[in-house]
Amino acid sequence: MASEREIWNSFRISPGDQRFWKIGDLHLWIQVEKFDVSLAWKHARIEGPGEEADKDELPPEARKWTRWILESSYFEFELKPRFPERPVIIEASTALHLPRGTSARIYVHVPVWVEVIAKSPAQTVTLAEVPSIILSRTWFGDQQEGELCYWLATRAQLKTGQRPPSPHRVICPIQITNSSESHLKVQDFCLHVEYLSIFRHKAGFWSDETRVTFQGIEQVSAVRVAGVPPEEARGAGLLVAPRSSVRKSFAARIFSTLNWFPA
Repeated sequence: MASEREIWNSFRISPGDQRFWKIGDLHLWIQVEKFDVSLAWKHARIEGPGEEADKDELPPEARKWTRWILESSYFEFELKPRFPERPVIIEASTALHLPRGTSARIYVHVPVWVEVIAKSPAQTVTLAEVPSIILSRTWFGDQQEGELCYWLATRAQLKTGQRPPSPHRVICPIQITNSSESHLKVQDFCLHVEYLSIFRHKAGFWSDETRVTFQGIEQVSAVRVAGVPPEEARGAGLLVAPRSSVRKSFAARIFSTLNWFPA
């Protein structure tokens, strides 16, 4: 079984060798020849999180491999966790109700994409980005102001430790404040993971904190991204920078219109 640090660090594969991992639902193969690298993957639900696969796991058929021709016979590889490239709609299994003037801090666990990087003295190449768990696509908002997102059904936890850390999920803390004149039902909301960093901590992967201020159904919410490890992960080191240029403060529609009702 590979530990979290063994999965997400650099490693060597000698020409003629092959390695294979299970990360979430992802089965990933990397095969190296003298001047080329081949990748293959499939998704299947498994039991052991973050395990390196058994040695007798068979690779896929040849037609399912993706082959890369590189300029060196020296290859060092790295598997790096990344957030999805689009926002993620969080559907909480249990709704939270925030009366006007109240706040709540919640935690959601977002599955990562796996970036496969090949490095040599001559070049560094991203060979693929593959989700550890396949998420459905959905549209959030109306036709004029909406955007394409991923959808994730999960628990919105009110404290940490209710779910053990996973090497293929990032714990995302979200501070929500209802500053409107109405009650707010928090169940379906949009998390802009493209602006979040990933930090490595002894208690697993963490993102920076997202602060959301709900100002009313006719108003966009004020969103602020901290840019530093949250207080629950003090001392954590930056592992992956945000996908998009860092916007620490912005305005966006975060909550579905179904999540609001008059006081």
